[in-house]
Amino acid sequence: MSRTAALDLCKMLACALGIWWLLLPNHANAAEELVASDNEKYSILASILSMHQRQYQGSGLDIKIFEIGGGDPAMNGSFIYICMAHAEKSYIWKTGLNVREISKIDVKSGNRIMLHVNEDYMNTQGAISSRRSTYQIQFRMDAGVLQHTLVLEKK
Repeated sequence: MSRTAALDLCKMLACALGIWWLLLPNHANAAEELVASDNEKYSILASILSMHQRQYQGSGLDIKIFEIGGGDPAMNGSFIYICMAHAEKSYIWKTGLNVREISKIDVKSGNRIMLHVNEDYMNTQGAISSRRSTYQIQFRMDAGVLQHTLVLEKK
């Protein structure tokens, strides 16, 4: 192919790509007015304080840990939810944990997640105090398939 023919081919390809880009839906130049949803099933999204995402040792298991605001903000107020997805399976667990915040997350071998948290408690004098705690979350994979149960244990 001659140099001129190659340049002409590159120009045609660039033109075709430009036209293709313009025809894509939701192109950056297209303005679209969005209407807020009042669907009750999305209301929890307004309470998300933080989301932490991890992967489990190259297995393709996606782990998302959500801190959802609620309760008395003077004492803890961050409820912990966990979402795990692997292949075609996806589960969400409401852990029942109510902490001040997650300070660190370690994903360990043996299907374990270690949540290091700061949490408030009522001391013996009736005042709110803080402490660091660690919770272990054990999940199950059977024959490479994520199972629907977790075990939560304070360490």
